[in-house]
Amino acid sequence: MKLKVGIIGSGLIASKHAAILKNRDDVEVAAVVDILPGKAAEFIKKRDLNGANGYEVFSLMLESEDLDALYFCIPPFSHGREVEEAAAKGIHVFLEKPIALDSAKAERMVSAIEDNSVISQVGFHMRFFRGVKLLREKMAEGLVGRPLLMSSRYWANFQGPDWWKDVSRSGGQVFEQVCHLYDLSRFFLGEPRRVHGALANLTRGAEPDYTVEDTSCAIVVFENGGMASFTGCNNALPDRFIGDFRIVCERAVLELHSTGDWRDKEVSKLYLHDGSKIQDCIELVEDGDPYGEETEDFIRAIKSKEQSTTPAREGLKTIQLIERVLADAKAVNQPVAAE
Repeated sequence: MKLKVGIIGSGLIASKHAAILKNRDDVEVAAVVDILPGKAAEFIKKRDLNGANGYEVFSLMLESEDLDALYFCIPPFSHGREVEEAAAKGIHVFLEKPIALDSAKAERMVSAIEDNSVISQVGFHMRFFRGVKLLREKMAEGLVGRPLLMSSRYWANFQGPDWWKDVSRSGGQVFEQVCHLYDLSRFFLGEPRRVHGALANLTRGAEPDYTVEDTSCAIVVFENGGMASFTGCNNALPDRFIGDFRIVCERAVLELHSTGDWRDKEVSKLYLHDGSKIQDCIELVEDGDPYGEETEDFIRAIKSKEQSTTPAREGLKTIQLIERVLADAKAVNQPVAAE
């Protein structure tokens, strides 16, 4: 029997998920919701989601459809009580990141998900990179020792829609984009103990509708003693999203290099050593589909009634980490405006 799935939102990430779901034999996209008139119907037609019903009102969709799962593909400020209402009906939820605009809202969503024992997955697709999965496997096998250090960057020059440039609706670049790297740091190093952050708006402060930071740095010290550094920038190359990182373990180093160009594949290199000599270097072209794999993992979890790789509580914990970084930045080093 096919799982009946609904999609909330009709933007770029909703289109990506729709294409993946449409090509699965075990899934039927049964409904699409968008509050803007005609958008859901337009999305269904454009994506050839034959048989799906379009809605402008979430509650009407919830009453009319018998769904197994819902994909939430909406900006963080758009969440009302939809996740809580879906969870109360036993509907499994896939949540694009960040799962909410603040940890208080995210906590309420997570509580509803856990209280109703539904499966959840957060769209931190970088957890499904080939290099990331390989290093995690080596860690589980006890072959690489403790994770010690991570350095990372997310450099872009993103104009963005109106909501993205408004910090009250997007949360800012760290919250909305660099969060992928903060999540990866937790995936490898565990939970944070101490944070230090700095934010600035160095070039775009004169734009009245641009209130997010365009430059950021942070250092996080984790409970295991390991450390991570993060840099974010929205003053870098146009049409490029450069999100890469390096991770050092006691007996391994993982490097992921990104050109930021969609036509070029990222490359991961995993070096294994014994402390005195490199024993192996495994090079992996990141030519898989991490978005498809996170959906595969989500569907597997629903069918097996087991936990997904990135349940909603992971999304909450990453928000909590970023909120600590932002709070430290604002308390210690007030954001710098453009001159």
